[in-house]
Amino acid sequence: MLIEEEVKKVDVLVIGAGLIGCAVAYGLSRSGFRVALVDKHEIGSGASSANFGRIQIQDSEPGEMLDLIMRSASMFPSLVRDLGIDVEYERSPALLVAESDAEWDALREMQEIKRRQGLDVRFVNKNELYALEPYLDLRHVAGATLSPDEARLNPLLYTRALARRSREMGALILENSPVIGFDVSQGRLRGAHISRGGMDIEIRCGAAVICAGAWSMSIGAMVGLEIPVKFVIGEALVTEPVPRLIWNYFSLASFFETAHSGERAVSACCVQTEAGNLLLGEASQVKTGRELPALESLKGGNLHFAVTAVSRDMSRFFPVMGRTSVIRMWRTFAPFTDDYRPVLGASGKVEGLFVCSGFKSTVVVTPVVGELVRDLITKGQRSIPSGITHQPLNL
Repeated sequence: MLIEEEVKKVDVLVIGAGLIGCAVAYGLSRSGFRVALVDKHEIGSGASSANFGRIQIQDSEPGEMLDLIMRSASMFPSLVRDLGIDVEYERSPALLVAESDAEWDALREMQEIKRRQGLDVRFVNKNELYALEPYLDLRHVAGATLSPDEARLNPLLYTRALARRSREMGALILENSPVIGFDVSQGRLRGAHISRGGMDIEIRCGAAVICAGAWSMSIGAMVGLEIPVKFVIGEALVTEPVPRLIWNYFSLASFFETAHSGERAVSACCVQTEAGNLLLGEASQVKTGRELPALESLKGGNLHFAVTAVSRDMSRFFPVMGRTSVIRMWRTFAPFTDDYRPVLGASGKVEGLFVCSGFKSTVVVTPVVGELVRDLITKGQRSIPSGITHQPLNL
């Protein structure tokens, strides 16, 4: 299968068609760049197809990152309108729960800093928690904070809508077309090679952006680039539809630290869909290594730990959930960095090669990430606030 001659050269090649890659392609296309978006598999086939679609705000760290997250979250209404299809975007308040008095003291201190920065976050005592979540077992809770302005959407519909709108604005989208190498001359990126239909095809480009999530490390290695993005295998459950049991998104204040602790762990979080299904998470295990197993490997393996551990942990907070039945589950490779900040910057090895990967919360940054990458390409690293990038940025 050949690519037409006029589209073999583009301004920017975006590698990875998940949430971040599709958002970057969308943002760059809106800014007038001629974009090619390529992926080894299909659009949204990695972690972007296996998440709760949360637009999370209150778990962001204070400072420049929180400013960015609040600005990005405010852009969703106009972005969703521009996409032109229903991605099930809706308001969905979130509770961040502390289990111990010490954890509650630390959470209040941190959230007070964010309140002074402009975040609408409210402290909730046990009496107020009962009114918000009547099925929550308060014996395991010391306190919580409520973020009323958070939202959610359908990540599958959203990822494909971003890709579709990018294509309408002129982007070339190539699925099942893995990058197999880069063309570098005198330290400058000239293009990349993809495998498509059994053919080695070169796409000439002025710049390329690695947005491949957990696969970023292996792509960077093609040019000797060490990208400090690790990954966990995350597992979550979906129950049968049940009457309303939970009214807010529920997660523990220790969620991210537990999920990336290095051991098999459970970090409790839950939300109920409009259809009544409970989405329960998450079991996780940190993995190391440059090469990820094939996506197909996620379909096998022993799922007993995830089913039993997640169900047991969530039933501790919501005993009534113990009577629900799990109807399916998912597993995925989810990227992260040690300081929970993304790797967002230019390669020091290859001029014209950039990295945008490893975001702590992915959906919430999608409206603004295209602007960030546009400025990174046109204005350089100094356009990116140092407080939002992984430190040190050893590219």
